[in-house]
Amino acid sequence: MVFLNTRNSFQLLAVAPVFCDLGFLDETGKEFVITTYENPNNFGGRLAAGQVLRVHLNASADNFASESTLVLEISWDGKWSPNANEMQKHLVIRELNPKS
Repeated sequence: MVFLNTRNSFQLLAVAPVFCDLGFLDETGKEFVITTYENPNNFGGRLAAGQVLRVHLNASADNFASESTLVLEISWDGKWSPNANEMQKHLVIRELNPKS
């Protein structure tokens, strides 16, 4: 994935085997913002309260391409909490079977 590193420029980021930053809640807490450099034309890169987004991810590099697709479903109910454990109940990312 090409991730958006700053709002003014982009760069390719190395992704650790276990961690990948897909986005963040904006400062007003009204939207979840996807942090990829490019988004499809029919998606503005933001997930509002009550919306659900499915992303299909394939890892690739100059010398590697994943054989399977990772499918994630991201949902946010619009509730904000400064407590990380509480936020896990409101901003939920779960792995789906690619055929779902």
